[in-house]
Amino acid sequence: MDKQKRVFERFEKLNEYVQGTGLGLSICKLTVEKWGGEIWIDPAYTDGARFMFTHPMNL
Repeated sequence: MDKQKRVFERFEKLNEYVQGTGLGLSICKLTVEKWGGEIWIDPAYTDGARFMFTHPMNL
């Protein structure tokens, strides 16, 4: 599994120098998907990380 998909897994840290529990992005993913949306990392952004998401809009 590539790094851009792994960051959304529970307790996942890409290296040992990262602080935190590794739960934040997995919680975001669960929430967005529960609303019927999607979340991903923008692969074109190169100055760090840009997280994108969509969700249905009920009018």
